[in-house]
Amino acid sequence: MMMPISCNVEVDTKLGEYIEIMLEAMFMHKKIQFQYTEINDNMEKILRREGKVYILNLYTIYWSDNNYYLIGSHDNHDGLTSYRLDRIENLTISEEYSIDAKEKIGQNPELYIQEYIEKSVNHFSGESIRIEVEYEPNQVTNAILYDFAGSSVKVRKQANGSCRAVFSKMNSVTLTGWFMQYANMFKVIEPEKLRNELQEQLKEAVKNYEK
Repeated sequence: MMMPISCNVEVDTKLGEYIEIMLEAMFMHKKIQFQYTEINDNMEKILRREGKVYILNLYTIYWSDNNYYLIGSHDNHDGLTSYRLDRIENLTISEEYSIDAKEKIGQNPELYIQEYIEKSVNHFSGESIRIEVEYEPNQVTNAILYDFAGSSVKVRKQANGSCRAVFSKMNSVTLTGWFMQYANMFKVIEPEKLRNELQEQLKEAVKNYEK
C-alpha cells in the first residue's frame, strides 16, 4: 500500500529551494531528477509509479494560476512536457548534462516553448466564486481536479461512492470552458448560475450534433 506524502508546513520554503536548484541546473546545463506525485481519493499526494525517478532536460519555469510549472523534455520522447512544481518531491541536479533545446525541438526553441505555454496555460480573470462539484473518484479524475482546484480543495465521500469537492476559482469564460471540456467527469452542483450556464451550453452542443 502506498502511503500519503506528509504535509510540509514549510511548503513555500521548499518551493523556493527547488527553484534555486532548477536555476542552478539550467546555469550548469545539467538535467534534474525528481519523483512525482499523484492524488488518491482522499486528495492526498502519493508517489507516482512506486517512486519512479524522472530525469528531465529543463528549459524553463513559468507561473500560472498560483502554481509553478516546469517545461522540459525527456531523452526518450520527442516534444515538450510539463510538471507542476508543488507535485514534485526529492528534486536534485543530475550528473548528466542536459540536451540542448534546439536539438530536441528544433530551431527557435524560445518561440516553440512560448507557443507551448500559451496552449497549456489557462488564463483566469474575474471574481472568485465558491464551486461544488460531484464526480466518480479515480486516478485520472483525482489528478485533474487537484491540478485545477489546488491543494485547498475540500472533498467528502458520498454514500453512493461518488465524491463532492468544494473549492474557489476565478469566474470567467475559461472556467466554463474547463467544465465543458470535462463535462463527462465533473457535475457542477453549485453555484446554480454556473450549473445553468453549463446545462444550456451542453444542450446547444447536443443540438449541433443532431443537425
